Amino acid sequence: MSKRTRMLIVQGDDPNDEQRYASRSEVTFGVCTELIRAGCSNEQIAAVLLDPDFGISAHTLAQKRSLEYAERQIERAHEEVNEPMLRELNAKHAVIEMYGGKTRVISWEPSEVDPQRMEVAAQSFEDFKNRYLNRRVQTGETKEGNPTYTPAGKWWLEHPMRRQYRNLVFRPNEHVDEEEGLNLWQGLAVQPEPGDWSRFRTLLFEGVADGDQARFDYLIRWSAYAVQHPEDQAGVALALIGEKGTGKSTYATVMRRIFGQHGITVAGKKALTTNFNKHLHGCCLLFADEAVAPSERNTAGLLMTYITEGQVLIEPKGVDAFQAPNRLKIIIASNDPHVVDASDDERRYAVFKVSSRFKAPPGGSPDHEKNVWWRELYAELDSGGTQAFLHHLLEMDLGDWHPRYDVPQTSALNEQKAASLKGFNKVLFDILVSGDLPPLSNLRKIGDDQFVLPSRQLAEYSTNAIRRKITTTEIGNTLGAGQPDKTGFIHNPGLGFEKWEKGGPKGWVLPTLRTAREAFEDRHGWSWQWDDSECWGFETAIVEQARNDEHSPPPRDDDPY
Repeated sequence: MSKRTRMLIVQGDDPNDEQRYASRSEVTFGVCTELIRAGCSNEQIAAVLLDPDFGISAHTLAQKRSLEYAERQIERAHEEVNEPMLRELNAKHAVIEMYGGKTRVISWEPSEVDPQRMEVAAQSFEDFKNRYLNRRVQTGETKEGNPTYTPAGKWWLEHPMRRQYRNLVFRPNEHVDEEEGLNLWQGLAVQPEPGDWSRFRTLLFEGVADGDQARFDYLIRWSAYAVQHPEDQAGVALALIGEKGTGKSTYATVMRRIFGQHGITVAGKKALTTNFNKHLHGCCLLFADEAVAPSERNTAGLLMTYITEGQVLIEPKGVDAFQAPNRLKIIIASNDPHVVDASDDERRYAVFKVSSRFKAPPGGSPDHEKNVWWRELYAELDSGGTQAFLHHLLEMDLGDWHPRYDVPQTSALNEQKAASLKGFNKVLFDILVSGDLPPLSNLRKIGDDQFVLPSRQLAEYSTNAIRRKITTTEIGNTLGAGQPDKTGFIHNPGLGFEKWEKGGPKGWVLPTLRTAREAFEDRHGWSWQWDDSECWGFETAIVEQARNDEHSPPPRDDDPY
């Protein structure tokens, strides 16, 4: 036998080429075939596979029925050596006994969503037979000694040594008995090595994190958790917002490269919301590049499911949907200022506004300093920087840290919260940002920078502003104490403004601009960078102050606000 085969027997793997074999079972099978070619008997091969002094035995001895497993590997190896068609079809295909409730022949084909990634494609037995109808295998002879042939597809399906598994599973960093299922996990695609990734670090710190240490620390910890725990979902998605050419996609692409087969890039919301999502089975890292539109309810709801739910419904074509453990870590990149539907107490998104300091001018000279900088960055990543970055991530001691901890409460996240406001809250926020009161004919000044907003006119103005029906009740629940339930408990308190019923149309007393802005922040739990205006601005003439109006009609009883 060759020196290399001896080395594999002793070591159990190839220390000089650890990426050559996708699993320990492949090493075991490879050793079996080489021993058969060397003329070893079945008993001799079994002795090697079961001898604990040899490294090659570790995988066999880890099986529940080690002797039976060894015999099966030897039998398969004989078929591999003696029947090249079996070797070819076993390399390309496998029979899965239960795949979405059906028995299917699978192969690995480029993904329709991300052609850089191979994914499982399933065929019925009939389709598989037709696929290989033009290829034949000699299976016997006639009485006259002439060869007889069988179509390759039919021959392989009937062969006792066809490659076959009970089902498909995806269990990163976990050994799966071959009789239990075919594990889709192939490991990370990059081999970690110490080295220089300083330029990439500069991009992450000064660009993606915009020079903020807390954001940078979270970004690195999130990345480290992703590679150290491929079996878990992150529970928090990274949302990177910025102009084209700022580097937000560069970071995501590096992470995608590290995960290799277990990372996927989806571009456009259609790829994210398609009913057929088998590409997510076997996926750890999902990079949504301009694929998220918070105005699309299906997109926002599905994305939140992928972030939070412990199971993902996998729906391949032609078979029943099935549940699979959710192992997704999600990175979102977009040029759109509104990317995610964020609630006031949002805790599932870490939103960063990426700095444009590294952006090269459109159509700039190749010698422009920023174009040179980007070429040097890519050269670093291609010459060991990616491996060095991964090495740094794997060496980090995260302890009990989880991405749900220390999520940066950035101004970019607050912008997403503001953009996600709905109904009268959105109208009110726009009024507070501008500092200008709406042009209502019955707007009344009652004190120093204090005004009464008439409820009916405000409802009409708000309805026109956002093209959605706004009622005086909704306005009252927002500006007043809030909406009580049947027991009188208020789950969602309002701003606590005073209700106006002293004369003229009913309405709400709007306090000074500063007080109103502070009340809004207190109510919603997040801050905003307001302008320096001290007082309300208004466009219409103010009717005489209410406190001097002795002829105002009494309030209408049919309007509660």
